[in-house]
Amino acid sequence: MRRLFVGGIAALLIIGGAATAVPALAQTDPTYPVTSFTNWTSGGQNDLQQNNNARGQYVFQAGTVNAVNRALTRWPQHYNPATLFQNLAGESQAAVDAALHAPPDLPYDHVGTAGSPDYMPDFDHNGVFGDPADFDHDTDATLDSAPFRYPCPQLDGSVLYETTDGTCKLGTDATATFKLGEAREIKIVDSRGYILDATLWLPGEALTGPGPFPGVVYSDGFTSRQDMYYWFAMRMARAGYIALTYDPAGQGDSEGTSYALYDSRMQPSCYIGGACRDVQDVVRWFVGADIQPVARQESRATPPKNPAYAPAGDNLANPVLGMLDTGRVAISGNSMGALAVDNYTYGLGTGAGGDGRPLPQLRAAVPMSGIGPMKAPIPIQFQESDYDGSPTLGGPGVGGVPLGNPNFGGIGYQATKQTYDQLRSSGQGSDSLSLVVLEGGTHLDWVDTPYATKTTWSLAVAGDAALDFIDCHARDMADACTRAASPRPRLSRAFASEQDVDGPAGPASSRCITVPDQANLNQFPTDFANAETGHPVYSCTP
Repeated sequence: MRRLFVGGIAALLIIGGAATAVPALAQTDPTYPVTSFTNWTSGGQNDLQQNNNARGQYVFQAGTVNAVNRALTRWPQHYNPATLFQNLAGESQAAVDAALHAPPDLPYDHVGTAGSPDYMPDFDHNGVFGDPADFDHDTDATLDSAPFRYPCPQLDGSVLYETTDGTCKLGTDATATFKLGEAREIKIVDSRGYILDATLWLPGEALTGPGPFPGVVYSDGFTSRQDMYYWFAMRMARAGYIALTYDPAGQGDSEGTSYALYDSRMQPSCYIGGACRDVQDVVRWFVGADIQPVARQESRATPPKNPAYAPAGDNLANPVLGMLDTGRVAISGNSMGALAVDNYTYGLGTGAGGDGRPLPQLRAAVPMSGIGPMKAPIPIQFQESDYDGSPTLGGPGVGGVPLGNPNFGGIGYQATKQTYDQLRSSGQGSDSLSLVVLEGGTHLDWVDTPYATKTTWSLAVAGDAALDFIDCHARDMADACTRAASPRPRLSRAFASEQDVDGPAGPASSRCITVPDQANLNQFPTDFANAETGHPVYSCTP
């Protein structure tokens, strides 16, 4: 989500809870704030260097050059004068949706941004993973299925792939036999009758065995597309999860205008009500629960689809429902998608979703940089980055000034820390809350778009941290619980990553996963001064 809060949220947040100044730390480096400040540029620099700028060439070819070819091929099929008036309402609505999408697009096409080819399945089945033709097939009207390799993202920004012997090697290694999963494009009718574009991600074991397999649903950020988050779905599938990504109504390849995203009547407790309602509908579809229709707020030339399952309605049931362990499902999302995740926890905590009915139960939630009204009836791992919180969203935050509102939430460490502390001290909710802060990055740390302002290590750290937390609670894996509460490379050295595992009945303190030992330029001035003199301030217990 790149422009979600611009113009709509301006007030500042103040960290809740008592802070503790500690004795001077010998390892404090007074030059660290300067030498580390450009960490958030390392991802873009790596993209410029990677394979002679192959990632950038892919985005330009797939998102811009091929858009012309796609338009020349697809538009005549829809706007042929001989047949246009047979479906004039549908064609005109598609044009309106494209013009008023978030961001605006071409009808039946996509122009501009694209995710990295490192995480693109072989949708054109030519044996090459991540060529521009795969993007063409990913954005067309045909529901394709395609093999994908299991990515092993590295801290230096390179991507290896898991082989059948359990090692990870370069995708160009001709001697390697890579493990494969399968991506299946699907369509989901939401409660408002919009057709959402979605993708199911099946681990290789699901192609040969009945399961059951745990599941995870991932929700897009604002103005994003699914392919910018394929990295997360593939990481979860590699670990044995059935994953689901989707575009909410009003963006990506889903129906609707940007008004459908902001449809506040759909979910008054969420700033972006349409997106929050969609994640509830998608989870219901994922686990086989019924979706009840609701009236749209925007006027449209075409009637809504019926979200009931066929043959009574237009929704096709989850084709892999029989392989899914519906009692072991988690949810995650970035930015606007994180707000949707937060709002889902709010519905779990109040006992009702947007339609007034109980929501399907989840095992864990991982909101990645986005804080809205929420509760903690299930384990939650918050993820943030050092320099998140800038009003530009794509740039770095400086001075500890968060982008947010005390009554709403926001983005950035300050907003996330406040919510984490409030939920811990509320006396209600989950027995496990966690706050993971990535070193050096910005709001785009979780978006796999070449040249985005993120670190080279963000996807590796975020994916591993989320997987450990979800494995701990969705699979009850003790070793994953240990890893989730342990330090890992490239966590913030200025803001503590921490975990409260005592629950509402336990001690009020939170245990430090990492203890700050440096200052950075996105701290409050007083905290910066304390850290620079070797007395960092934090509120967890080492």
